[in-house]
This record gives sequence, structure tokens and C-alpha cells, in this order.
Amino acid sequence: NKWANSTCTPLPAGAGPNPSSDTPEAFVNYAPFSQTARSTATPDGYNVAFIDLHATDYAQDSLGYQDFGSYDAQACAAKCTGQADCAAFNIYYERSPSVDPADGCTNPPSTTSIRCVLFSNSLTPEMAQNPDNSGQYRRDFIVVIAGSNGYTKEAGYNAASLENVAIESPLNCNGQDSYMGYTGLPLSASTPYDPSRCVGPCQQTGTCRFFNSYILLKNGSPVMQVCSMYTNSFAGSYGTNVGQYAGSDHYTITDSYTYSNSNDPNT
Repeated sequence: NKWANSTCTPLPAGAGPNPSSDTPEAFVNYAPFSQTARSTATPDGYNVAFIDLHATDYAQDSLGYQDFGSYDAQACAAKCTGQADCAAFNIYYERSPSVDPADGCTNPPSTTSIRCVLFSNSLTPEMAQNPDNSGQYRRDFIVVIAGSNGYTKEAGYNAASLENVAIESPLNCNGQDSYMGYTGLPLSASTPYDPSRCVGPCQQTGTCRFFNSYILLKNGSPVMQVCSMYTNSFAGSYGTNVGQYAGSDHYTITDSYTYSNSNDPNT
């Protein structure tokens, strides 16, 4: 992204340390950034999304940022916890320009900002695969990221019982299906039915906001635990799937429960 400005307005100085060589390469390879990121304790109530990346997420679901005086993941977590629509946060070192780059200062000296960014959706390591997230140009000045740690709120779920039916989701107003597919889990004496076993498969998708767990029966005998996953939540009134016949075999449903992620503002 090329940002054009007409004046070289001074910008706030960052609180982070500056590498001895003022280059993007020196910044991303500065060992103290990596050491701080890797030694940071995970805040209570959060799960690690990624550690020590050279990227952030310039996504539309950002709730804004604040520059800190130190690399303090606990303080950043407190900001997220205190905001109802915050689902995740990212703290990192950013190579920032000391003045607003303009015609007379296209590549000014850098300063190191320590940035806490809040997000309304979960963070995933896959964001690092997007080259647009590793930095940007401001005229000839290159903004880069180091020591980037991302954390997502631990999921809490609101449960509801559907008994012997399962969710049958409609298309949304854009004609899209929110059904993401299902994961089938084996049932045995050592792995009995437990709806919480669906949490992992749901979270691993990064976009699952609702799941329906139930036991699938074939002619009255348990076959497997089903974890049906969705991008949107549904009320119990959508529990209209009573099973089906496949030839002479009768497939039915029992112990059906739905779970919506209480930390996700989109549910």
C-alpha cells in the first residue's frame, strides 16, 4: 500500500528497542523481539493462536489498536476481556516511521512501536501465509512486524437439547449454506459419547460458530458420534432432521445437543 502525504509531520515515538541497523531486515531478525515473544506467558482465559510471527492481521474485523509502553500481553488481554465484542488480540513490535513519509522524507528513520490490536473474530496461524499481512509500504519506508503473538479467547458454549432430532439449516439471504460438514467420532467403552469432543473439530476450522452433536443410530444401534458444524447459530426450531431410511436400514438420532460459541459476537 502506497500512502502519500505532503508534509513530514512528526509521529509519536515508539517505546520498543531499536536494532543498531535501521533496516527492515535487521528489524525482523532482531533477537530480543523473538526472545520476548517466546517467553511471554499465555494470559488466563486465552488460547495461543500463534507465537513469534513476522505478521499481523490487517483484516476488516479489527476493533482498533493501542500502542503500549512495554510488550505486555497481560495488559492487552485485559483490553480484550473488557470489550464485549472482542474475541482475540495480537501484540507485536512494528517498525514504524518517525515522521509521516512525504516528498521530503520518503524513507525517514524508524521507531519501534509496541502494538496491541483487538479483533472481533478468532486469529489463526494461516494469516501469516498472506503476504499482505507481513508489512506495507509508506512511500519508500517499509513497515514490518516482529515478535507477533496472537491469542483467542477460550471458547465458552451455550448448550441446548434437541433430544431425537438434528439441525437442518436453511440457506441464508445470499443463498449460501452455513453447513460446513461433519466429523464422525467412534464410540466405544474407552471413548463414550461426549458432546465436548466436538469442540476441537469446530475450533480447528477457524470459522465454525455452532455445532450439533448427536449419536447416529442404525436400526437402533449406535454407529458413531456426529459433530455437524455451521458458520451460524440456529434455534431449536430448526431441529427438523429426524433421520432417514437407506434401503431397509433406518438411521435415527438420539442425545442431540447444540452448542453456540458464547465468545463469538456473530452467533
